[in-house]
Amino acid sequence: MASAVRQRVPFRFSEGEEDLHILDEQEQEEVIEDFRKQNDDSNAVYFMGLQVVLVLSAILQLVYLFNSKKISPLAVLFPDSTSEPLPLANGLAILQILIHINLSLNILPPNHSYRRLLPSTTFPGALTVPLPLSHPVAIALPAIAPLLALALSRGRADVLWWAEAGVMTVVVALVKKWVADGEKDIMKLERLRYMARGA
Repeated sequence: MASAVRQRVPFRFSEGEEDLHILDEQEQEEVIEDFRKQNDDSNAVYFMGLQVVLVLSAILQLVYLFNSKKISPLAVLFPDSTSEPLPLANGLAILQILIHINLSLNILPPNHSYRRLLPSTTFPGALTVPLPLSHPVAIALPAIAPLLALALSRGRADVLWWAEAGVMTVVVALVKKWVADGEKDIMKLERLRYMARGA
């Protein structure tokens, strides 16, 4: 009885160009700096876009403030919805404008000259308010006008108009979270550095 012996061929990794290149310390630093620069560039675009949207939104609020009819600008989009001015509409419009200014200051870098102009405001009685305002005040203030519009059973156009500052607050918070996540990712990448002797 003759048995055929089969030769065993062990598995071998291909030695082609897909082998991993081990980066030395300088190459690692260059890769991290490239990622950091890309992250900073995209953050600058996000913040510039946010500033433009905030300015346009604040201009709409100013137009509403100086309009004698006090009809929601969104009434054109919702013709079936009635638009009536809220009590204290001018005060609420000024509050909305101040919220926009606060959001605009919030997305500026901490060392920006505008932020250094307003480090904090001190009121009588030693009450200090840091500017720009952050949570929870920055979340509560934009909710005042839309809640009042809902409580007074105003139409969709009015409720949506007064909710605009709250929407902008959420958008700014989301963009700031994305930026913070990008910074964390860069820091994680920096912690993954390795020593490559002779690479």
